Amino acid sequence: SGTTLDEIVELYKFDGGLRLLTLQAIDRVEVGIRAAITYHLAHELGTFGYANATNFDGRYDHAGLMRGLQREEQKTSEVFVRHYRAKYTSEPVLPVWMATELLSFGALSKMYANLRTSVRKKIAKQFDQPEPVFTSWLHALVAIRNTCAHHSRVWNRELAIKPTLPQDWAAAGIDNRRFYAMALIVQTLLEKISPHSRWKDRQIG
Repeated sequence: SGTTLDEIVELYKFDGGLRLLTLQAIDRVEVGIRAAITYHLAHELGTFGYANATNFDGRYDHAGLMRGLQREEQKTSEVFVRHYRAKYTSEPVLPVWMATELLSFGALSKMYANLRTSVRKKIAKQFDQPEPVFTSWLHALVAIRNTCAHHSRVWNRELAIKPTLPQDWAAAGIDNRRFYAMALIVQTLLEKISPHSRWKDRQIG
């Protein structure tokens, strides 16, 4: 009672703008996280260390990761892959800095979550977060990105994947079930990845 169609349309437009801003920020965050994971994998495990299942949790479907990468390599049109295969014909897999470019953000998140703990900690430290917190953030970022990409509502709904919050956030009463927590996570990561970003100051509409 009392609700108008104009109010519904305005809320729909607001949510669309919020999704767009969120996707733009996550795109930048993803580039920074992808670069950090690639850097530490190369330095800690070596050029092809990601292809060794012993560098991952034993419960991880490492064979599935390698099959997925093989499929991505076969269908990609990336020039760097063609050039590499033309020159290095005896290598069974791509170097890590090429492999991580072919992985989806979701697959990259799963790979990170199953890396040996020492490597996960070094990557998380680059973003000044404890490893369990950073691991949960990656999972939640993938989920909210998919929500935005599929034009689902993000405003005033409970998050499907609830991120682990730093202790001071939880003590301040921040609710990990709502979008505000994701906005804080995005802004916190942007401050490390793109310190001059004005994302938090942008307005919708």
